[in-house]
Amino acid sequence: MRRKYLVDRNYQLRLILQIVVLVVAATTVSAVATFFLTDREISGAFYLAHRDTWDLRDLLLPVITGTTLVTFVLVSAISAFITLRESHRIVGPVGRLAGALRELAQGRICHVGGLRKDDVLKGLDEDINILSKNLARLDDRLREAVDSLKKEVAELRESENLTIEQINRIRECANELEEALDIFPRN
Repeated sequence: MRRKYLVDRNYQLRLILQIVVLVVAATTVSAVATFFLTDREISGAFYLAHRDTWDLRDLLLPVITGTTLVTFVLVSAISAFITLRESHRIVGPVGRLAGALRELAQGRICHVGGLRKDDVLKGLDEDINILSKNLARLDDRLREAVDSLKKEVAELRESENLTIEQINRIRECANELEEALDIFPRN
């Protein structure tokens, strides 16, 4: 069960407000149209049948107002609930995935978890986890290559076949590889 429904408060409240404004506009247009259409089409027949009766608009105004108000409240409440629930299925996972991507961008290998089976972006967490595993494997392989290169340099230094300049160049390459790997700091 979800504990926190307003994950990205500004986005979700703005979405709810837009839907409620739409509901208000639709309800208002509906009420005004019903009011004027009722007066034009029914009043004439009503007056012919009952000459001593009040204006039909005066009779229908409380009914239309009450119906419109009840419709507005019910539709707004249902719309807000549905919008909140549905937006949470997007905003929650986006927040978790953004956090995982920030970790990866800072060179920290991480695992994305906690997405629910009904979350909209469920498959994306698996892709980020695969990326994270591949980066970890790449990091391990590069570190092994650096270690191997350093070992070879040490062995070549002892042999008489290479010049000092060549050994220094190999050492510089190993240091460059090691610096490149600093994007993945060891924990």
